Amino acid sequence: MPVGSTGGALPPAEWALLAVAVVGISLAAPLAAAAAVPPLAIAFWRNAAAGA
Repeated sequence: MPVGSTGGALPPAEWALLAVAVVGISLAAPLAAAAAVPPLAIAFWRNAAAGA
């Protein structure tokens, strides 16, 4: 077992970050579909956020 391994259990802070990530990914498509902006603008801002 690697040094610093918790044996598969995650600390509560990491569970919270994982939950935020799952919710964010799950809501991305419906929010983009509901937005009243051109698809090119959505693509630009998604790439800008990913680049950041």
